[in-house]
Amino acid sequence: LSDGASIEFDAAALKEKASQANGADITISIESHENVKLTNVQKKALGDRPAFDINVTSGGKHISDMGGKITVHAPYVLKSDEKARGIVVYYVDDNGNKERCETSYDPIKKRVNWKTDHLSLYMIDYDETLANNPFTDVTMDNYYFDAVLWAVDEGITNGTSDSTFSPDASC
Repeated sequence: LSDGASIEFDAAALKEKASQANGADITISIESHENVKLTNVQKKALGDRPAFDINVTSGGKHISDMGGKITVHAPYVLKSDEKARGIVVYYVDDNGNKERCETSYDPIKKRVNWKTDHLSLYMIDYDETLANNPFTDVTMDNYYFDAVLWAVDEGITNGTSDSTFSPDASC
């Protein structure tokens, strides 16, 4: 999209979309949360953080079951007190409950990337705990501690999961 946002569907999700569309056009919309109707608890959950309402429709009908994985990329410039590894995206349901998504930040393209299996309301948040060190298998006692966190901050590498780096694994 013109603002730098984009969505990627894996093969399973594309196949599911094609079958649900049944030959009709598919429309994907990404709207800033300021432009959509939210419940009061959703508004409270978002606070002042940026959020996006993402929907897929076909023939005027909402398609919620993606049948595969979707990767969403949204522009985001880190605030002066934020570190890339502290950025996290949450799905926010109608009751204001938040569910963490697999998230990464690309400091070169200045965008947040997250994976999900459905489209709805997502907020970009900041977690100071993750910013300090998201990896349970990398501690300050490790000689490579600073190097690992530097490489993650610079977008050179990610962990092997949200909470592990696997420093003893092969590259």
